[in-house]
Amino acid sequence: MSQDRREALVRKYLDEVFNGHDVSRLDKYLDADLVSHWLGDRTLHGLPVWRDAMAGFFAAFPDASYTL
Repeated sequence: MSQDRREALVRKYLDEVFNGHDVSRLDKYLDADLVSHWLGDRTLHGLPVWRDAMAGFFAAFPDASYTL
């Protein structure tokens, strides 16, 4: 994948998922078998668990957004 395509993908993820708080689009960007060390707190296994964690994050921080 070219650097331009990677950059566009990251920007689209940030716009749709993070800034749009739309966790239904996560499967477009992340592998179903992902493993994440969630905020240094615990390890999350799988996209459904990540989706639930993100939904909880957005519920706790409804104004959360990311700017490049």
